[in-house]
Amino acid sequence: MFFQNLYDKIRSSSFYEIKALTLYTRLTLSLGTLLILLATSASLAAPRITLNQLQLHNEPPATLPTLSGKHYATFALEFEQQVPLPNLFTLNDGQKLILDLPETDNRAAPPSLKQGGIIENLTIANNHHATRILFDLLRPLSYQLHQSENTLYLTLFEPRTASQTASPKITRINLSLEQEPLSSALQKIAQDAGQNLILNGEITGTTSIQLQQVHWRAAFELLIQQHQLQLEERDGVLLVSPPIPEPSTPATTAIPALPASLKTELIPLHYADAADLKQTLESNQKNPLLSEHGVLGIDERTNTLLIQDEAERMEQIRTLIKQLDTPSKQVLIESRIVIAANDFSSELGARLGVSHLEATQQQWGFSLSGSSEAANSALSGTTPVLDQRLSVNLPVAAAAGRVGLTLAKLSTGSLIDLELSAAQLEGKTEIVATPRIITSNGYEASIQQGVQIPYRSDTLSGGTDVSFKDAVMELKVTPQITPDHQIILTLQVKKDAVGGILCNNCEPSVDTREVKTRVMIGDGETLVIGGIYEERKTGAENRIPLLADLPIIGPLFKNRRETDGQGGLLIFITPSILQPPTG
Repeated sequence: MFFQNLYDKIRSSSFYEIKALTLYTRLTLSLGTLLILLATSASLAAPRITLNQLQLHNEPPATLPTLSGKHYATFALEFEQQVPLPNLFTLNDGQKLILDLPETDNRAAPPSLKQGGIIENLTIANNHHATRILFDLLRPLSYQLHQSENTLYLTLFEPRTASQTASPKITRINLSLEQEPLSSALQKIAQDAGQNLILNGEITGTTSIQLQQVHWRAAFELLIQQHQLQLEERDGVLLVSPPIPEPSTPATTAIPALPASLKTELIPLHYADAADLKQTLESNQKNPLLSEHGVLGIDERTNTLLIQDEAERMEQIRTLIKQLDTPSKQVLIESRIVIAANDFSSELGARLGVSHLEATQQQWGFSLSGSSEAANSALSGTTPVLDQRLSVNLPVAAAAGRVGLTLAKLSTGSLIDLELSAAQLEGKTEIVATPRIITSNGYEASIQQGVQIPYRSDTLSGGTDVSFKDAVMELKVTPQITPDHQIILTLQVKKDAVGGILCNNCEPSVDTREVKTRVMIGDGETLVIGGIYEERKTGAENRIPLLADLPIIGPLFKNRRETDGQGGLLIFITPSILQPPTG
């Protein structure tokens, strides 16, 4: 009607009236536009809520309601203006507690945590939407929120009831739902897990789930997080409430809802370890694989990754996980340790005796033998025993052959006895050890065999302590397969043996042979990684001075022993890449 009247007035007006009316209309419209812009700017410039201080109370403040359980910690969040509407939820079976404060700027620093407490770590993060406080708990706890003026209190406690203090039951569920109402899905999970559930208010929305042998808690909390529901536990009862509604004023607007394309997937791993793979995916602090809404968790019991993110990111993450979750190649390491020894010894000795018997006992008689006792016997005309009439006694201890001669028996009663002895020893020894071991690419493996030598030592109390020292054959290796199918080996090969006793009342010594190296070798090739060769020559001579230096007959007055020995150690290594099974 306004525009119709304006049109009729224009038709009945003169030219100057029309010009004035046009100017008036333009001014009116411009002023209205300006007022709208000013109102919008004022709305957008509304001040945000500021978190000034975050304090930790080890004892519950007196102003809070009395707890029906064991108190662990109370966090007091002091705000500059009013307290925002919080969003509180848990992850990882209740071990991660997350508090979101919408439209909040943070000026508070994390308080120092008591060493050995129930809280392992506390992290405060900010973005352009809100402030997020993450509590890493050593075990799940109950919690409650209480507001007093401009302060929000978060209390962590453990109820005294037996149902709360008992260890949570490990229950795995199988569930297949397609466009199922969210309330029915939550009730189905609680029923299968044997949990008490109360739906506090109207729970709207639908969900599609495909689960196989998944812990009920992980599935339940992922649904709670995905739909931004509120979860509390009171005396063993799960209380689920609808999301906190967004306030009407821009200053207290809640955190924007998650994108509609947000998806949740449980990816079971076949070969990789879930904890190791999670660390690999989060190795970059900015974590470019996940969006700002992405959440990554693990279920160690089933070796499963729990991922929630936007649909376009999920495809990239799924492809990367498929490339990383592959069987590791295995390497067979065969080694041969060869210890060879060759010993040769020869020894030559002689025994010589000269005796003169005196047939008649004259006052100035003369006798000769190897000892004074034997000479006394010879003086009386009695022939001494053989061992006593020897003047040179240098035989071979373990003679392989002997020759005994009586060189002379004179009418005057003189005897000359001679014995020659000799020995020669040859010994060859070869010890071959062939340890074999199989390990995955990049993982250390070791194998050993041998004995432990006991060692006794005196204690301060006067007793005896016994310790052991290894004398073993050991192979320790870490393989690394290169892209061109070469193998880099970090090796330690040791071959110990029980040695001789080096002192009185001492335990045996240990002969050690060891090689440490890092080599690169082709698949199936054999390499000599170490070798030791030693040669020993010894000589010993026992002699009678002066007589041993006489020509021709000098060897009759000495014992000579010569020993030659050679020893060697060779270590061969042959690695082979084993192909993983197919199918």
